Amino acid sequence: MIHENGEIHVTNKCNGFYLDWNIKGLASAVRLRFIQEVPFNFTGYPGYRTKYGFGGDMNFNSNPSKTYKFGLFRAALPQKIERGTSAGGLEK
Repeated sequence: MIHENGEIHVTNKCNGFYLDWNIKGLASAVRLRFIQEVPFNFTGYPGYRTKYGFGGDMNFNSNPSKTYKFGLFRAALPQKIERGTSAGGLEK
């Protein structure tokens, strides 16, 4: 993540044993906030090729897959206190 307001995108299959990976739970455990999930369509990425992660060069079917988007939790910003009011917003 380059900036505090940047995003991390993780694309993963969303069926079978892949569901056990609990991508949202893993992200939450390292204090990332879930933004959204969207269906992954590899046709939107010219030249995209799937590869087995354990050394194989064979392609595999990546459907169905989703892209999960995460970001950092934003620190609570201090509220602006208007002149003539207390921090709670009540007139003095």
